[in-house]
Amino acid sequence: MVQPKGHSPLKIIGELQLIEAIRKRFKLSDESVLVGIGDDASCIKVSQDNLIVTTDTMTEGVHFLRHLFTPYQIGYKLTTSSLSDVYAMNGIPRWAVLSLSLPEDWSFGEFEMLLQGIEDATMNYGISLVGGDLSASKKALTLSMTVLGTATDIVRRDTAKVGDRLYLTGPVGEAALGLQVLKRINRSVDIERGEKLPTELPWEYIEPLLRRFLLPDLINPAELEVPKNAMIDVSDGLFLDLYRLCRESITGARIYEERLPVTGPMKRASEYFGLSLEKAIFSGGEDYQYLIASPVEITLEGLHMIGEVVEEEITIVRKDGSIEPIQPEGYQHFVDN
Repeated sequence: MVQPKGHSPLKIIGELQLIEAIRKRFKLSDESVLVGIGDDASCIKVSQDNLIVTTDTMTEGVHFLRHLFTPYQIGYKLTTSSLSDVYAMNGIPRWAVLSLSLPEDWSFGEFEMLLQGIEDATMNYGISLVGGDLSASKKALTLSMTVLGTATDIVRRDTAKVGDRLYLTGPVGEAALGLQVLKRINRSVDIERGEKLPTELPWEYIEPLLRRFLLPDLINPAELEVPKNAMIDVSDGLFLDLYRLCRESITGARIYEERLPVTGPMKRASEYFGLSLEKAIFSGGEDYQYLIASPVEITLEGLHMIGEVVEEEITIVRKDGSIEPIQPEGYQHFVDN
């Protein structure tokens, strides 16, 4: 079997060699995995904890534009976005199954970069890739990852209680601003390898926003020793995900505008590029922070109390004291966003 080179197109390499490249990269060391990559299915010895299962899909032209992402970033972001849903249930991600539909005009080098992004993310968060599927695509790149995790005590989104305080684990809106900045750059930026671009706005204000969008760094809420009545990850926009939590819990919520965290890069980039900071915070998605409903008052660095759960209506108290209803704004498939 000829060893594929980086520039070799996938259509002349073939499925067997691509699968072999995956097997070599993702060698298993998890004793709970009885059968991994290479058989008809994987087999995992499950503990007595609750099993959490989630799936995430990324499709070229819908979730990303290929010219704005490096293959590494596509793989890394797919993995972290999948893990985030397990974290949102107060769980620990353990195993992943990957499905790839790869354009035939891709090179083996691009394929290897994609795998490197997935590998780095799985290693960073301590999960094992145990199997999946591989197929050719005539045009669009599509990736899907199923992640399984465990939890002793799960936290749902339908169990918020009136009187709970609402906390954010970090600022939201960074990723949305990062996307808008990236669109203005109109090319991929290899930030995982330290690439910096000469820009009029200092790079120190741009890079954090690009990183939040392209290579999100996840917080593990299970490690936050705080009581949680309910929780949801903020992946589609603060207002939309808040609406989902309240709808499932049959409650309302009151948010205070002045308590929403805002970083220096968010302020500078929105001013410089003429972007709406408010829209980014209210409806920008893909920050992968967590909205927590807790029955107690918490003073913890990095945790921001932004409001409380009330009986009905979802409103925001503006800085001038006026109160406005919150609309479920954010990203939704099959509607104009």
